[in-house]
Amino acid sequence: MTVNRCTTHGGICRRIWKEGKCVLHPPDTLPNTAGVSHTLHYGVVHDAARKKIVFIDVKEKKVMSTLDNVDCSKPLWPMFGVYNPEWITVSMRLVVGSDINMTEEKKAMIVKALS
Repeated sequence: MTVNRCTTHGGICRRIWKEGKCVLHPPDTLPNTAGVSHTLHYGVVHDAARKKIVFIDVKEKKVMSTLDNVDCSKPLWPMFGVYNPEWITVSMRLVVGSDINMTEEKKAMIVKALS
């Protein structure tokens, strides 16, 4: 998943990629204006048995994308990166395991996405 400036929509877009190809590029953008800040809350669920990865917008309470037939024969390495720090400031926090506030609504969304 990438979050970056988009020349197509003229704002900041979110995109989901699989095997080097963009599989989701929704037209809803975040403004690309100096001094503006945004808080994004995303969840990533990996189910190796079903070979699926699900991206969830936790703030909007919706599944963004489900990737099927994910090659799980080798370890998957989640990566987070920021570039052009002279133009932007990014603060990230990774929440895993027992620190996740797992509500019934989130559980239901995950079960539905993985089924």
